[in-house]
Amino acid sequence: MNYDWGSTSAIAELQGRVSKGQPEAELWMGTHRRAPSPLEQGLSEASDLRALIASDPVRLLGDEVARRFGDLPFLLKVLAADRPLSLQAHPTVEQARLGFEREERAGIEVDAPTRNYKDNHHKPELILALSDFWALSGFRPPEESLELFRVLIPGATRTFAELLLTFERKQNGAGIEGFFRGLLALPLEDRRVALFILKREACCDSLRGEALRVAPWVLKLAQSYPDDSGVLASLLLNLVQLRPGKAMYLPAGNLHAYLSGLGLEIMASSDNVMRGGLTSKHIDTEELCSILHFEPLVPLLQGGSVQVFNEGQCTSYPCPVQEFDLSIVEANRWELRTEGPEIWLVLEGEATLSGLDAPLIRGEQIFISAGTPLKCEGPVRLARARVPLDVP
Repeated sequence: MNYDWGSTSAIAELQGRVSKGQPEAELWMGTHRRAPSPLEQGLSEASDLRALIASDPVRLLGDEVARRFGDLPFLLKVLAADRPLSLQAHPTVEQARLGFEREERAGIEVDAPTRNYKDNHHKPELILALSDFWALSGFRPPEESLELFRVLIPGATRTFAELLLTFERKQNGAGIEGFFRGLLALPLEDRRVALFILKREACCDSLRGEALRVAPWVLKLAQSYPDDSGVLASLLLNLVQLRPGKAMYLPAGNLHAYLSGLGLEIMASSDNVMRGGLTSKHIDTEELCSILHFEPLVPLLQGGSVQVFNEGQCTSYPCPVQEFDLSIVEANRWELRTEGPEIWLVLEGEATLSGLDAPLIRGEQIFISAGTPLKCEGPVRLARARVPLDVP
């Protein structure tokens, strides 16, 4: 996916090829209808993974996954952000079902730019850092946000000052919602004045603490998205830095934006995204606010759970969902039998697999069907995406 915020080099470097000189934002691995993974020529009559699985879902997915989902229920991505992404959130299963049915009844084309619900699925996701990775995630405690606004926007228009005063008087979830809505609806001239002051104050040498930490990102957001109210709203969110190997889980209703870095993202196979700013795409403030959790949230970070086996180790990043499980395997030798469908992505080294004529090298991906016995020879470091099944 060649979105304009993508890096021109990160995905090419991972795949060991020359950069094409254009932004490459995401590499998708899965069966999502927008971009199902193509198959290597000669392996199958099917042109892509979606068509292949549809031809024999029980054999390729296994009985349980075929019965529960009917298709591969997860989408794995390499995400390479050189500029910040949109301020966004995703719905619950019930919200997605109702929203999809509502827009279907209204006759809105599924690919229309004003369509909110592209499918009837939820979209929980996990981002795992491959480089230093920065993001905004979840609302800060109100007192922290107020302090940032006092320091970085010490004076603005009357409209903005009244909005901030209301927030000061009502420091709870309802207060956050009212202030967030007010920021997104702020008239252009008021917004421009607030952003001018914000950019000026973010350059001050006297900044300390969280304001000093936030300032470089505020300036980058303002440069990438001038006049966008999402720049102001970003001060309401937690600023998160993920070191390589650290991950963050994003449940439904969590307002977030990825800022910079290379990461692995795994999610339920959905394209339901409600945006609130930092984008030129469709924004529906009412629909976004209807799915958001406005209570302060501590970002759900994890370092992974390490399991050592005979000639390697597996670091897993469990999530409270049925659709996906992500782990990083480092192995010299590994034997297993898959219980459900899996996708592997080689990050370093190469993997020689039983049944393959040539080894998998860095950047290559493979789909493995349910019930496949495998012998893997390394040394290799790979990402393993699968469906979590209740088996030993």
